[in-house]
Order: sequence, then structure tokens, then C-alpha cells
Amino acid sequence: MKPWIAGALVVAALFLGAVEVSSRVGLRRISKIYARIADEYRGAVTLRPGPVALQPGPVVTQRRVLFVGNSLLNFALKFEQVKPALEPGWDARRLMIEQTSFYDWYYGLRRLFAEGSRPEVVVLTLTPRQVVNDETRGDRFAYEQMLMSDLPEVAQVLHLHPTNTAGMAFAHLSSFYGNRSELRKVLLGRLMPGLPALTQRMTLPPVAPLSDAAVVERGGERLRMIREMTDAHGARLILVVPPTLNKQDGAQALVRAGKAAGVTVLVPVASGSLPPEMFWDGYHLGSEGAQVFTSSLIPLVQATIAAP
Repeated sequence: MKPWIAGALVVAALFLGAVEVSSRVGLRRISKIYARIADEYRGAVTLRPGPVALQPGPVVTQRRVLFVGNSLLNFALKFEQVKPALEPGWDARRLMIEQTSFYDWYYGLRRLFAEGSRPEVVVLTLTPRQVVNDETRGDRFAYEQMLMSDLPEVAQVLHLHPTNTAGMAFAHLSSFYGNRSELRKVLLGRLMPGLPALTQRMTLPPVAPLSDAAVVERGGERLRMIREMTDAHGARLILVVPPTLNKQDGAQALVRAGKAAGVTVLVPVASGSLPPEMFWDGYHLGSEGAQVFTSSLIPLVQATIAAP
């Protein structure tokens, strides 16, 4: 190899290494979303059996419940009320990752279990549509939630092209490659501070109707899949359906599918029962709606996790 080629390769390697290190270290500092996910992920991974010193109070062994979901969980559930409501008997923690659907959490929970997380109960918050769709967060899913050993299965299940499969492999290994979309968002936010307010005013595009038959068939199959996986790790699965403005959201069909699959499906607030004013963007609940949802969910979760 010619010296100038070797030198160029060394410079390129050093540059890429510097970019990767900067991404792993700096993204937490410039992105509140990334920092929050990293902190909550650490809390989820360290959710294990063991004595806990309550302040004030004695040292006790708490049971463990993990709430996971997407931005609907973030806006619908006032977790600062849920956590103390379940104490001192339960150590409740949350892991919220935006734009996640079923497969993000099916493989994401597998990774959490593989890394040592040991919740006794997993409370997953998704809409029926998010349960039956085939979407993932792509490269960010590959970096934050997927095990590399699951990549062949992910590629098969999602019918990925070899190019997309290779991209997920790179994304899993590289913080910069896996989080480049988050870096773009941060950059746009700095260049256009008014962008978040603009996107909040955007009208959500219409979506195709969701048939109850599809929810029962596909939803039941997927709930069975994820329940078998959580059972294998000693965790009980509970699915919570957040409300939307659409009365025909498939929630009751998902309840039936859950019964067939052996999964408790909770619908604290029926879709279409809250006025549009309680949704700050037509999709996510505002503070008043979140209070209604949280007050309804807490006793349901308390009763469900207390049941044998």
C-alpha cells in the first residue's frame, strides 16, 4: 500500500472515531430527548430484585413494575402521580421512547431482559393501530432497542431489503449513524426555534379505517408473541390503550384479542369520550385530559397487579 493511501486511511479512521465519540458523549448534552431516554433506559435495565431503602422508612424488598410506551404514554400518564400511588409495595419505573410501535417494544423488551432488567410486571401503552402495524423507528430502533443477534429475525419479519438490513447493522454499532436523525432535529431546532410550534399546528393526515377483524386476528397473534416472551423472563404483561378522538379505534376488539392471548388489556378512558379540547394537538392528551386518564388508570393498575 502506498504511504499516502495509508495516511489517508489513518486520517479517515481518526476522523470517524472522533465523530463517533462526539456523538456518544455530546448527544446527551445537546438533546434533552436523548438524555431523558438514556436516563430512563438505565433505570429500566437496573430494575432488579433487591432491598430498597425508603426515605424515610425501613429497608424493604419492593416488587418491580416497568411502564413502557411512546409519546402517548408521556402525555397521557402523569407518572409523578403513578409512582407514589404504587409505593411502597412497588418500585415503578418508566421508559418512554417516541414513535415506537409493537415491534420496537417486542425486540426492545428482549434487549432489556438480555441486559439484566427483571420487572415482575410490564405495562405497555400502545393504541390498537400501533399493535397491528409493521413500523419501527428504523435506525434509532436498531441502535437503542435491538439486539444485534435479533437482526436476521428483524430483517425477515419486516421484509427488509439487504441494503436496509446492512443499514440497521451499522446503526446498531454506531451512535452517530443510528442517531443522525436526532442530530438533524437538534440542528433544525437551533436554526429554526419556532419549528416545534409550527409542527404542533399541522393537521394529522387521515388514516385508513381499522377493522375489528384485523385487530382481533393480528393483534391477538402479536399479544400472544410478546406475552410468551415476557412470561419466559418471569414478567407479567399488561397492555394499556390510551384514548384518541376516534371512537372506532379498535380498543374493544383488542380487549377480546387480549383475552384469547392471555393478556390483560386495560382501557381506562374510551376513545371518543373526551372532548377535543383535552387533546393539545388532536392526538396527544393535554394536562386536563392526562389527569382524567391517570386518575382512571391508577386504580385499574393497582387492582390488576395485586391480582394473582
